[in-house]
Amino acid sequence: MNKNFRIITQEELEKIIDNLEGDYADFKSIRIVPKNLEQSIVAFANSCGGEVYVGIEDDYSVKGGKNIEVFNDIITQIYHGINPLVVDLEHEFLKYKDEFILLVKENHRRSRSSTVSDCGRSQFGIVYKV
Repeated sequence: MNKNFRIITQEELEKIIDNLEGDYADFKSIRIVPKNLEQSIVAFANSCGGEVYVGIEDDYSVKGGKNIEVFNDIITQIYHGINPLVVDLEHEFLKYKDEFILLVKENHRRSRSSTVSDCGRSQFGIVYKV
């Protein structure tokens, strides 16, 4: 069986939650309208990168999907709905107990420029808009 997810422990989940929401992490409900996720992705693309966890609620409880297919619309939107394309985007599925969480990473690892100079990049270049 091909496993398309990474199992996380209670300790790993606590580390994720301890990072809290902020400049580099955002937690979103699985009930989010896929188009509404673009704002977080674009904010990270225009800064130094970050991670969005879909399936972690505002109260930090895990209410993810029962399978990874429930994230299909979200994945389609983030890879095909943002223009220009966010090139440093990748995703991973995490499994905590019986719930799946979608982790979307904007890594900012390539040499394209950003509007934020403290990332070690030029102040000129691609600006993403929602």
